Amino acid sequence: MYHLIIRPRAEKHFSRLPQKIQQKIANGLRKLESDPFQIGLDIKKLTGTQKSYRLRVGELRVIYQLDTKIKEISVEDIDFRRTNTY
Repeated sequence: MYHLIIRPRAEKHFSRLPQKIQQKIANGLRKLESDPFQIGLDIKKLTGTQKSYRLRVGELRVIYQLDTKIKEISVEDIDFRRTNTY
């Protein structure tokens, strides 16, 4: 099991979302926390970075950094996909 850290920016965007979407994201984060490499999650490594990934939940993107050495997931941002999301 990994330790999940949600940064203030991600928390701010999360709190502004409708309750149904918040539940979907929370479910995705729970799955990610239990095993960030499990099949069934729509995860892609972001190009040009060492540890950054994105988790797709519907139309939203959860941008996070994964540190496998200390088993930590740091959620940096939660936002709709736009040209400046990544």
